[in-house]
Amino acid sequence: MQTLEPSACPFPLEPFLLNHLNDLFEPHPEATSITVNYRDPGYSPETGGFHPVEIRVDQGCIHYITDFCFYGMGDMGDMAELGKEIDFDFGQQAFEHMGQAFSLEAGRELFELWQSNFISYIQMNVFDITLAAEP
Repeated sequence: MQTLEPSACPFPLEPFLLNHLNDLFEPHPEATSITVNYRDPGYSPETGGFHPVEIRVDQGCIHYITDFCFYGMGDMGDMAELGKEIDFDFGQQAFEHMGQAFSLEAGRELFELWQSNFISYIQMNVFDITLAAEP
C-alpha cells in the first residue's frame, strides 16, 4: 500500500490520523486495498460505549469511513441491531446520516467534528483494531 497523502480524502485529514493509518499500513506494502475496523469491546446497547468504525482504503485513497451504532430497543437490548449512523462514502461522493442521504459536501462540518472525536478515542486506546489487507 502506498503511503496515504493528505489528498487521499476530499476532506482535510488531520496529520495524526494520516500518520496513524500509515503506521497500520506499513507492514502491508503489497496491498492495494485495506479495511481497518475499530471496535470497543465493551460497546453494547445496554451500556453504550464508543461506536465501531470502519475505514476502507483502495489504491491509496480513502473510499469510505463508516461509524456504526445500535438501533432499536428491548428489555436487554435484544431487539437492537448494529447499523450505519454516519457514512462518508468518498468513492460515491455521498454522505449519509441515520439513513438519510445527502451530498458529500453537506457532511463536511460533521466530518471535522467526527474526525476530532475519533482521534481522541484512538489516543485513549479504547479500540481493538483489526486490519484486512487485499493484494
